[in-house]
Amino acid sequence: MFIRIATPAGNDLQPLTVAGRWDDTDIVHVVSENLTILGTPGGRESDAGGNVRARLDARLAIDPGTIVKLDGARIEIGFGAQLIAEGRPDAQVILTSLLDDRFGASGTFDTTGDGTDSSPAGGNWSGIYVGHTASASIDHALIAFAGGIARIEGNFAGFNPIEIHQSQVRIANSTFEDNAGGTGGQAPSNRGGRSSNAQGTIFVRGAQPIIVGNKFLNGAGPVININANSLNHFLVP
Repeated sequence: MFIRIATPAGNDLQPLTVAGRWDDTDIVHVVSENLTILGTPGGRESDAGGNVRARLDARLAIDPGTIVKLDGARIEIGFGAQLIAEGRPDAQVILTSLLDDRFGASGTFDTTGDGTDSSPAGGNWSGIYVGHTASASIDHALIAFAGGIARIEGNFAGFNPIEIHQSQVRIANSTFEDNAGGTGGQAPSNRGGRSSNAQGTIFVRGAQPIIVGNKFLNGAGPVININANSLNHFLVP
């Protein structure tokens, strides 16, 4: 199933601004264009501690057992938006390359239909970018062959398999394998306002994510690249 992301003539890609859900576990989801989840905060709400914040609305939820294959694209969670990709021990959320014939559905693992064994490699797709004030929860997932170059406004830039910029993120019980380091491209270092990055499977700036119980296999660069100011004593519930 091809996820079509509209590109109006002369405009940027159309973002997801509502609550979406991928729940068709019997078919592969193919993403070959950047998917931006962009919140439109409206009104206000209070959390359990009585703190007032903007009400959020844009979200992508990916059900356990869903297979997503990407080609030269990234998933970008923008201001006030949320990604929930929570699998189970018996039903991982799969995020991998379009060329990865290890996974499939509907009777075939050869998603490209070329009739041959494909050879996926690190950098076949970009990664998951969690921007400022956004949030993400990734549990029992497989993220493979990411860390490549994707299109940005008027240029191309490298992205880490997971990037966390001043956002709330939980990554647990997941496997990262055969990922590239996340750098490259011809764009300036700020990547169109997305800030610079450096090699690593998970890149963190200005955030204190929960990262626990994960496996990192055959990746390029460090497992986690995190700025020193993110390492503090505050409890994260």
